[in-house]
Amino acid sequence: MRTATYFAPPLTKARLAWGLAALIATALPFFNDMPAWILLLLFATCTWRYVAKLRRWPPPPAVLRFFWTIANFAMVWVSYGTINGLEAGTALLLVMAAMKLTETSRTRDLVVIVYMSFFLIVAHALFDQSVLAAAYACFCSSHQLGVKTSQ
Repeated sequence: MRTATYFAPPLTKARLAWGLAALIATALPFFNDMPAWILLLLFATCTWRYVAKLRRWPPPPAVLRFFWTIANFAMVWVSYGTINGLEAGTALLLVMAAMKLTETSRTRDLVVIVYMSFFLIVAHALFDQSVLAAAYACFCSSHQLGVKTSQ
C-alpha cells in the first residue's frame, strides 16, 4: 500500500525574511507587557535563523532543541508563576514561536509561524483595544497574508 506524500516547497531566503519581519512586527506591541528576555529570545532566534539560512547551517540537534524548549518553558513558568492567563499564555506563545524557528526548514513550517502570529495579533487585542492598536493589527494581518502568498 502506498502512502501519499506531501509536497512542501523549500523555504526561500525572501520568503523567510518576509516571515521573520512579520513575526517581529507582530511581537513589537508586546514590548511593554513582556519580560525583556522573551523579546530578546525572539529577536536573537530570528537573527540566528536568517543567518543560518544564508550560510546553510544545519538545524540544531533535536536533543538540544528539546532541552532548550523545556528550559524556556520553565523560564516562562518562573517569570509568571503559571502558564495560565493572558500574560503568561502570550509569553509562552512568543517563546514557542521562537522555538519553532529553530526547526523551520520548509515553507509549511513558516506557515505554522504565520498562524502563530495571527494568534499573537488577537492576543494583543486583549491587551489594547485602541484604534491605533486595531490599525496596527490590520497592518500586521496584511503583512502575514503577504507571507502566505509571496513567492
